[in-house]
Amino acid sequence: MSVVISDERTQQAAPAGERLLGDAARAAESSHARLSGLLTDMFLPDAHRANDRTRAVMARLFDQLVGAVEADLRAILTPHFESEAPDVAVVLASERVTIALPILHETGLLRDAELVQLLLARTEEHRIVLGLRRIAESGLDPAPALAPPDDVVAAAADHALRLAENDRIDAAYEPVMAASDLPAALLRRVVWRVAAALRDYLVRVRNVAPEVADRHIAAAGAALLAAHDADATLEAAALRLAARWRELGVDDDARLHHALRQGRFVLFAAMLAVRAGIGVELATAMAADRDIARLAVLLRGVGVDRDTAVMALFEMAAIHGLPEQRLIACSDAYDRLDPAVARASLQPPSLDPGYRSAVAALAVERTP
Repeated sequence: MSVVISDERTQQAAPAGERLLGDAARAAESSHARLSGLLTDMFLPDAHRANDRTRAVMARLFDQLVGAVEADLRAILTPHFESEAPDVAVVLASERVTIALPILHETGLLRDAELVQLLLARTEEHRIVLGLRRIAESGLDPAPALAPPDDVVAAAADHALRLAENDRIDAAYEPVMAASDLPAALLRRVVWRVAAALRDYLVRVRNVAPEVADRHIAAAGAALLAAHDADATLEAAALRLAARWRELGVDDDARLHHALRQGRFVLFAAMLAVRAGIGVELATAMAADRDIARLAVLLRGVGVDRDTAVMALFEMAAIHGLPEQRLIACSDAYDRLDPAVARASLQPPSLDPGYRSAVAALAVERTP
């Protein structure tokens, strides 16, 4: 159970009439925000609307991530206040008191598109892994046994990857997100915005001098960021194993499909990324997309044989609940798509997006 911190100083200092006006103003703002949200949701196509399960998982991951960053910052901050402000140190050390998260929810300071994209990707990844596990447990089409390559480097990389895979779930098999999962630039934004929320509380509610709060919080944030290891992510571990298999010449279609059937979805995406020469984030997004057309293009672009491709498309179509007609259409299109064209489509465009958009817009205007 957590306790939400209120603005104690403001509540005590403001006369009852002014406090009532402030409450009314906040209520009006909240009503407007709710109306804006309903307006957006009402006209959002069903295909673009996240279901309740997706929203709930994303919200839980957000709170978990922010809570972990807040806890780390507070653990660093607490000793600095034990002598100069013991009451502040007690609050910072209390696990029952939530400080930054309510402020961030209220202000929307962490309304970050890249963070939301990552939360969605993690949620979709977990949904796919659960679906792959259900297929494997059905026993209708067991994954073939593949002998691991006799290579010390590959064995060590596989062991590290399995440890990272286990860290992605909790005891209830729900997805977990930690600060170590974030790219460096995104982690920096999250850390400093959580730090800003803590500073707001310390200065506004606890009357800590701004210069004192800034000095301690800046040091705590810097220490937390310095401890970040970008190579410790699951994606980095999967890329190391995929790259080693590539060096050994054992990253064949059978091993690719075996990774998918074992529910090792990030490894599956990393193998595709290495073979395609693209980032693992793009490969994961294409492989996880609910329209299997993107996965079909990726598989065709890296030269996966038709039987393996169709099996992978079939499994992903089943997980996404796509109709049989969609699977048939993608399978037929897979045969007709030129592999060279598919490979070219995977590479970043050479022309500036703004230029391409302008050319396309002009073409539309010129159309009789």
